[in-house]
Amino acid sequence: MNQPDNTNQATLHPLGKTLRQLIASCPFDALAVLLRLHDDLSLAQYKEAYDILLNMEPSGNGCRDVKVVMTDWNDGEGPRLNAWNVEGIEWMNIIDGQVMLADDVDAPEIEIAHRLMWHLTFFGYCPEQTCLFPKEYGDTPYGKEARRIELHRYMLYANKPIRRRIIKSIAEMKKHGFNDFALSEDDWRYIHKRESHCNRSKRKRNYRLEQRIHRLSSLDHCETTVCQLLDGQTASTATTRHNLDFLFHTDERAGREMQSRTFGKRDRTEYILELINKYGALGGMPENRHIAMRIATSHDCPLTDNEREQICFTVGKVCNTAAITLCIAEDNNLGCEMSLLVVTNK
Repeated sequence: MNQPDNTNQATLHPLGKTLRQLIASCPFDALAVLLRLHDDLSLAQYKEAYDILLNMEPSGNGCRDVKVVMTDWNDGEGPRLNAWNVEGIEWMNIIDGQVMLADDVDAPEIEIAHRLMWHLTFFGYCPEQTCLFPKEYGDTPYGKEARRIELHRYMLYANKPIRRRIIKSIAEMKKHGFNDFALSEDDWRYIHKRESHCNRSKRKRNYRLEQRIHRLSSLDHCETTVCQLLDGQTASTATTRHNLDFLFHTDERAGREMQSRTFGKRDRTEYILELINKYGALGGMPENRHIAMRIATSHDCPLTDNEREQICFTVGKVCNTAAITLCIAEDNNLGCEMSLLVVTNK
């Protein structure tokens, strides 16, 4: 990856606005024109991030400043705007910090806000983001078996000292809640070298193990998704695991998760429908498929029949669904908001 040159050495001066004030001065639809240039997140996710940033409480310990500078990434495109020290930072720690600009930054505020939004969402568009299809294995029986087979595969090519280091690393990682292990670059190089020089019989064995791991990983992700769909289900729907068996019919699935961010200022159903219809929250979902859908609200603000009908109708129309399996759930962490999870096969 190309790195910027002399990023921290620029002379800075205040823009005269905090991060919150800068974002508030730029209507989201104006930002959307620039945000469309990046396809890593949908506009619906950026819309949620925009509303979270405008309404969140700052850290009680104060907020630090954010920096916008011109950097040259040595990619032939020349210097361009770069928001510094914001990626991976908890938003509450910078939301009311001053926006500091390098002396050579000469760009409209809308471009500065756009660049900050892109960097702020680089590691996830909101604090509550749930990964529908994680790369790591879960705690399902499928995930545990996939992890065991993968470990066995590496052990086959490790010598005794490396095996001891793997076992030690696994024990250390478990203390911190991770089901993984870490090795030095030299250890990995040794393992991969032995693997690449194995004979035909061992290559066939590797292929079988890889296929087994791939299938178990797919089943693990599917099992995790089924648990998410059924989590907190109320008595108003009687969806069972049997109703969701269609999700296991292929190795790949498509899913979208969204949540209203009204903060009591708007109708929550209107917000969800806007994410779908205006900002393409379900863009790219396969059409004419059986879809599983989970609508969650809190106990104090339950889902109404009218809300359910509007959402089911809109999702069915946008995705041109063949059938919908609906789960209505209760999640008291939502307060007055609503969350929607839509999953189908690819």
